[in-house]
Amino acid sequence: MAQTKSKILFIGGTGYIGKFIVEASAKAGHPTFALVRSPPSPIRPSPKSSKASRHPASISSWVIFTTTRAL
Repeated sequence: MAQTKSKILFIGGTGYIGKFIVEASAKAGHPTFALVRSPPSPIRPSPKSSKASRHPASISSWVIFTTTRAL
């Protein structure tokens, strides 16, 4: 039986620890998403894994999005 991979959303996926967790999740084959506050800066590059998706947003816009989807 084929195993289904979970979709995973990380909040703080570009932080010191988060970037490693996002990369590990993507390498494990999970559809991986990272909610980030702003575009990547030269100091903090985006995850190198092409399997991870970055979604610039604020927590308030995420709350509005999830509330709207629930209605």
